[in-house]
Amino acid sequence: MSDVFVSYAREDREWVQRLAAVLAGQGFSIWWDREMVAGDDISAAIETELSRAKCVIVVWSETSIQSHWVRGEAERGCDRKVLLPVRIADVELPLPFGEIHTVNLTGWNGDPAEGELESLLRGIRRNCGGQTPPEPTPIADRVETRRQRAAFKWQWPLAAASAIAAIALGFHFLSREGDRAVAAPAQPAIPGARTDPAAPSAATTTLRTAGALLTAPAVEVMLVQNGFYDLLRNPSGKGVAHRYEAVAKGDAVLVRDAATGLLWQKTGVGEKGADHDGAEREIKELNDSSYGGFADWRLPTLDEAMSLMEPKALDFGELECHFDPILGRGRFFVWTADMSAPDSGWIAYYCDGYARSEGISFNAYVRAVRSERAATAAVQNTDRLPPVP
Repeated sequence: MSDVFVSYAREDREWVQRLAAVLAGQGFSIWWDREMVAGDDISAAIETELSRAKCVIVVWSETSIQSHWVRGEAERGCDRKVLLPVRIADVELPLPFGEIHTVNLTGWNGDPAEGELESLLRGIRRNCGGQTPPEPTPIADRVETRRQRAAFKWQWPLAAASAIAAIALGFHFLSREGDRAVAAPAQPAIPGARTDPAAPSAATTTLRTAGALLTAPAVEVMLVQNGFYDLLRNPSGKGVAHRYEAVAKGDAVLVRDAATGLLWQKTGVGEKGADHDGAEREIKELNDSSYGGFADWRLPTLDEAMSLMEPKALDFGELECHFDPILGRGRFFVWTADMSAPDSGWIAYYCDGYARSEGISFNAYVRAVRSERAATAAVQNTDRLPPVP
């Protein structure tokens, strides 16, 4: 039995050969049909290896998305929950694979040190029973970048909150301004949908709303303290007792969670995802158009995004995801406002069931959120680097 089965189109053999060499150099056993010899029953060999491999890597390219063999092998890997898809060209993936986290190796030249390749290696190690390597350690240097200036409004902790935190847990507290909703002119209601009732008066859980620079230990603390489910960091988490409600706002259908006081975009933004800069641009477009009658949409913090994670995976047809269907189908891995370093951001993976840091060039989806009331409760879940000046 091989550690890794690689599914690909013949036209991509040279690229796959480079990948196989790197994986073999990492100590993994690889199966791909280059090793077939005359007289072998190819179909039987493929079936055997595909059913036993600990990981099934499917290489998506302009050619492979049209291959029935590649699609079939990808489906088998998905059914066995061992699929690790890789994209080597800017193509639209066939359904339902566009909803699955895909490592972007477009333009990869075979360098084993390539950042995105490490994401694939972590997945292989996890499937092979090894420990997932820790998230990259955030940089200690206080380097001011355009992204940090544009993305965050850093605040020094209040003296009183700092004292309490030092005594209790040694963590800093952050707070954020309340809502700045800008109502658009009234629009006709969507046929068949009821109009928005009054917002609930109080939220059961108040979550951090301001983006931050989060270390991996901070994320684990946040998950445990809030009881959020995460397959890797807090598998015993029970999640939030949601009080979801679909509401019509102008020409938009939104989802309110009375348990957290958050109003979520139901459909998400875009069909193909975006890098982190693109995600911020999409949020700006929502606000410029007063989507749903509001101009204070934002990327969710990791706390808010992980509040949507359900402990039990639910059936979405071809996929099982830790996500309530009221929030719609798709956009199963989304950007958050939190960073792990100036060039890496946190993403919530709802089908995989965990949070993970990815490079800012990675493509993920956008699901905008806004607060329905000012959030004033202290945050109890941070172990951050100091704010960048």
